[in-house]
Amino acid sequence: KATPKNKSILLTEEELRSASASAGAALSQLEDLVQTSQDGNNLMSAQVYRTVMGNALSLVAACYAKSGSAVTAEGLFQSSLDKYPQYLNIPLSQQAGDVHGATTAANVMNKEGRPCLLPFSAMYAAATHRRYSELCQN
Repeated sequence: KATPKNKSILLTEEELRSASASAGAALSQLEDLVQTSQDGNNLMSAQVYRTVMGNALSLVAACYAKSGSAVTAEGLFQSSLDKYPQYLNIPLSQQAGDVHGATTAANVMNKEGRPCLLPFSAMYAAATHRRYSELCQN
């Protein structure tokens, strides 16, 4: 069990259980939305939902880290990072298509033929990396 630097921020068992249950319900709904989007060939929506799932997993991981459950938090952080696009270094100026209304594979590809990156994907991924690094420092 990890011991955070500031012990006053530890979550109680009840707080952790409540946060975990709420996150589990939200993640289940997001998984359904990803599948529905993929089935309807709405790749941009699927990417949005996967990114939101990554952020939700990161927040749950942060809760586990604050409760002192480092091993569980680490696994959740890794799962979170798997949800984000792995090509986070595409400048927005090189992305093609309308990222707000794209619904087909052609509209979500950039000039190199890779999927477009939504700006908040990079922000959420950076926040997850920061939270994960804080866990590793403890």
